[in-house]
Formats: sequence, structure tokens, C-alpha cells
Amino acid sequence: MRGTRTPWLALVVLAAVAGACGRSDDGEPAAQRPAANAVSMSGFLFKPDALSVPAGTTVTWTNADDIAHTVTAGMPGTPSGAFDSGNKVKDETFTHTFSTAGSFPYFCNNHNGMRGEVTVT
Repeated sequence: MRGTRTPWLALVVLAAVAGACGRSDDGEPAAQRPAANAVSMSGFLFKPDALSVPAGTTVTWTNADDIAHTVTAGMPGTPSGAFDSGNKVKDETFTHTFSTAGSFPYFCNNHNGMRGEVTVT
């Protein structure tokens, strides 16, 4: 019969789409949540700014801003030399594998107020 199709299929499709584009418990859109061991450079901040990982873990930083940022080990004025991404523009990534336990502060050499830390256990 024409016009009497069961709308349940449309509801199932809409529910699936809503779930795929849903929000996490923290209110952040699922597609924008960083992956495990990932840090976003966004809004002149490292997000998250603190990360704890086991030794042997590779961390990936991705620049989401329209301006270049760096991921430089150490503190502003006293880089440690452990790692330095150089300038990364929008959508570029930098990875570093942390092989030893310790606390590794880092900053953006272009914007010294951008700071973060990786704690390796």
C-alpha cells in the first residue's frame, strides 16, 4: 500500500547517525575527542595539558589551530633537547615515543604560555 510504509527503518537510521555523531559524557562531540595518547594544539592550548602513559608509548600531537605551534621539551628559555617538533601548521602532527619513566614538561616555542607535561610510568 502506498504511503503506509513503516517509519521504523528511518528511525533506526536516524538513531545510528545520532549515535555516530553523539556527545561523550563530558559534553564534547565524539568526533572531536582526542584519541588515547593524543594531544591537540587548539585555541593556543595543549589539550589535554597533562598526560600519563606507560614507558614505550608514542604520543601524537596535532595542530588544530590556523597558526604554527611547536612541541618543545623543557621549559621556556631552557629547552631540554629531548624532543622538538619544529613548526607544525594546521593539521600537521608530531610524534614522540617515551621510552623511560619520568616527567617530561613541554611548551610551544612560539607561544610560551602553551605548556603541557607527559608523565611516563
